[in-house]
Amino acid sequence: MIQFKSIVRTNCAIFCLMIAGLASSPAFGQSLPLANEPDSDWRFTITPYAFLPVSTQGSSTVAGSTVDLDLDFSEALELLDFALSVRGEAWKGKWGIISDFYIVELEIDSSVGLPGPGGGSADIDVNIDQKWVSLLGAYRFAEGSTGKGLRYAWDVSGGVRWNSIEQQIDASVAIGPGGQTSLGGTEDWLEPMLGIRLTYEISERWTLAGRAEFGGFGVGGDDLQYTLLVGADWRVWETTSLKFGYQYYSIDFETDRSDGTFAYDVAQHGPYVGLTFRF
Repeated sequence: MIQFKSIVRTNCAIFCLMIAGLASSPAFGQSLPLANEPDSDWRFTITPYAFLPVSTQGSSTVAGSTVDLDLDFSEALELLDFALSVRGEAWKGKWGIISDFYIVELEIDSSVGLPGPGGGSADIDVNIDQKWVSLLGAYRFAEGSTGKGLRYAWDVSGGVRWNSIEQQIDASVAIGPGGQTSLGGTEDWLEPMLGIRLTYEISERWTLAGRAEFGGFGVGGDDLQYTLLVGADWRVWETTSLKFGYQYYSIDFETDRSDGTFAYDVAQHGPYVGLTFRF
């Protein structure tokens, strides 16, 4: 029983954290470029985006069993089933509203050999469902232009993020104390967020940006969650831009459930890419 439970927990932890890391790192969308419209007009952007971590390192814990992780991009990509990430921004003058949404779903059906002289196998169903929604208020506290008329701006933001993470194993045989056939489950929580961003035009079509965002601060079991990124916005057409850059993401979450500790502590880095539509 103990050996089999360890095998199942190990596989679940690896699956869950790989997928969670692949598409759930918070707020990848790049900045709203400085607009030519009058301050009295509303300006909107929508940016579908993807984060491609070339490295995932840390640990994952399901039902009290912890597994160390050291994964590359190809290992994570093999397990990805579905991912959707979108960032939206609305600005009027110096004030803005920013929202991020993502959802990742994965269901893995496999068979694991049973230990002991009887042998045989057990059917294992690993379910991962991770999503979050953030809502931030933003303020442009500094802006100006260079001698060539190229503009720059500093923004700050603050608000809340709702997180939901599922890490669950269902098996055809007992895998937990008391004959349990299911381990793990779903955790959701609200946490505060703070951010700062610099946007700097280098030509009429190119804008550079850097952003730092921080969340958690011990609320809901999330000790600290943060994102650091640098990137560029290339305005391909008047209302459409290609965004790309590099991102570092880290999270340290832990809580206690009836079947044991549920946690993940991970750091990732890699490129991201998105497409922004303005209207």
